[in-house]
Order: sequence, then C-alpha cells, then structure tokens
Amino acid sequence: MVASRAFIKDLYGPFPYNHTVMGTPEGLAAITRQDLVEFHRKYYRPNNAVLSVVGDLTPDEAQQWVTKIFGAWAAAPLRRPSCPPFRP
Repeated sequence: MVASRAFIKDLYGPFPYNHTVMGTPEGLAAITRQDLVEFHRKYYRPNNAVLSVVGDLTPDEAQQWVTKIFGAWAAAPLRRPSCPPFRP
C-alpha cells in the first residue's frame, strides 16, 4: 500500500490522478452535509449526465417517460475542474 501510493505520487505528480479515489479518513471527516448538497446542486444536472433507456418500448414511448419523469430537471452551467497542466 505504501509503495503503491509512492509510485502513484511519483508517476502523476500534481495531476489529479495522484489523488486516491477512496479518499482518506481526514478528507471524509472534513466533508459536511452542506458540501454534499452543494456538490449535488452543481453537478447532478441533465447536461452532465447520461441516460440509458432499455425495454420493450418505442423511441416515442421512451421520450414520453423521460419527459414525464425528468421534464422539470433543469440544465445549468458547469464549471470545469481546475488542475495544473499535465507534463509527462
């Protein structure tokens, strides 16, 4: 585990791939409910999602269901995550 973290740190440096997807106990303790609410408000948007519809229905029927269920879900401008330029 220690060797793996050191390898990733040396390989990716400041690039976001250097951050573990599992997080850390310290990072988890620092997240508040408001942080999660704000993240959801900013990024859970139809213009930042992929919807797959599977089943025995026509494209028109699928469109009707999607409109009925998600019709009020509004798109919003998205901020791109910032990271330092990658230099291999």
